[in-house]
Parts: sequence; structure tokens; C-alpha cells
Amino acid sequence: MEPLHDEQLLRELGTGGEPVLIRVFARYFSRLAGYCHSFLRNRTLATEAVMDTLWTLWEKRKEVAVMKSPEAWLYTCAGNRAKNMLRSEQRRGMVGIKDDFELPDAAVLEEELDIRETLRLFQKAIERLPQRQREIIELAWRKGWTRQQIAKHYGLSESTVKNHMTEAQRNLQRILKGFLLNLLM
Repeated sequence: MEPLHDEQLLRELGTGGEPVLIRVFARYFSRLAGYCHSFLRNRTLATEAVMDTLWTLWEKRKEVAVMKSPEAWLYTCAGNRAKNMLRSEQRRGMVGIKDDFELPDAAVLEEELDIRETLRLFQKAIERLPQRQREIIELAWRKGWTRQQIAKHYGLSESTVKNHMTEAQRNLQRILKGFLLNLLM
């Protein structure tokens, strides 16, 4: 398979499934983490900002795929998330908590986090979700089902499905953050 350029990869996410998301994750995680770290100066917060950004990308993948510059949208989203987190930390008096973190070069991380390993990490994280969250995420990600389709399938309201997906997102962020911090250390 020929490697896709950055913009092409983001456009393919609109019609692709989890394998494309994994490729986006492998290609952009380090870049976005470095960008967010430049605002936050804290690796944990930068990782959280990137995970939030990638989740938003997944939720809006069809809209982003048809944008004139999906990569610009991605960086804007990440920067806004980092700035919002920074303002929140400032209000809580947490500013000044810095770390001596240096992110690896994006090309190095991309080589180290090959697609199979990243897929394994995602699968491992998904397996650690509670059963209902796991089932809903798998229907949404693997089969591309909408919230409405999932709600009908389980006899739930769309807002309940949305709540399950939001909680699954939080759990996946927590799980993947642990995996990634271990990889980066």
C-alpha cells in the first residue's frame, strides 16, 4: 500500500474506518503533542489535549474530510483545546507545573509505532472498556453505525448512546494515555 500524504490521509478518514484512524493517530500524535506541549509545557496535559482532538476528529471525520484544509483544522482544534486547558489550569492555579519533556521526532515515532502495534494498542484499550461501551464503540468505529442506528439496535435513546460513547471516550483516553506515556518514556 502506497503511503498517503497528510491531507489525503485525513480525507480518507471520512470514508475509512478504524484502520485509517490508526494511521492518522500514528502520523499525527507526536506532531500534535509537540504543538500542544508548546502551549501547556506539560506532557500529561498535552497528551490529553491530543486525545481529545483525535476523538473530535473521529466524531467529525465526514465533515473534516471535505474541508479545504483538513490538516489546518486539526491543528486549530488541537491548539484551541490546549489553550482552553491552559486557561482552565490558570484558573485552578496549576500554571507553572512544567516538565522536562522532549518529544521524539515525528518520523522516529511513526517508525516505532507501526500500524500493527498501534492497532494492537487500540484493541487492547477497547477490550478494557465495560461491555456496553465496548459494543457501542465497536459498532460505531468498525461498522460505521450512527448513534441513531445503535440506539435502535439496543432499544436505547440516542442521548443514552451518546453518554455511553462519551464515557467510552474518557475511558479510552485514560487507558491510551497510560499506554502512550509508557511508550514515550
